[in-house]
Amino acid sequence: MSFKVNIDSITLDILSARLKNLVGPIDILKWLNNFKEEELHIALDFIRNYTVFTSNESEEIFHFGLNSILRGIKKEEKIAVHPLGSFGKSGSMMTYLLRKTNTYINNPDRIKLCASVSELESIEPVYKTLVIIDDFIGSGKSVLDYWDEK
Repeated sequence: MSFKVNIDSITLDILSARLKNLVGPIDILKWLNNFKEEELHIALDFIRNYTVFTSNESEEIFHFGLNSILRGIKKEEKIAVHPLGSFGKSGSMMTYLLRKTNTYINNPDRIKLCASVSELESIEPVYKTLVIIDDFIGSGKSVLDYWDEK
């Protein structure tokens, strides 16, 4: 297989390491090969600024995030957690990781998972905080669109 992309091996190794070696240099070349030559700098800028989180890192972020929210609200208030999209989509996977955190496990009376919009519509008024989760948040437009639609 030949590639029309002109990039040195050190840069490829750096990019692969930045992606935690979940994506190898050949995969990066294959991906870059999809772009027109004049677009390559944009694709390279994107991949240089892209951040990948492992499952363990995601769990840690959820743990500390939920913990921070719980500390910031009154003891009698509760949190509703809703995955973006329908079951089986990326929000569901993120929910799985969230449910594995100590914060979630140790606060069953304060954190409610609402897998569907109908569950959200029927929760009690003590749930004053809504956490919407997904695997990728860029501009936030998908969250806003989902909110407006649902």
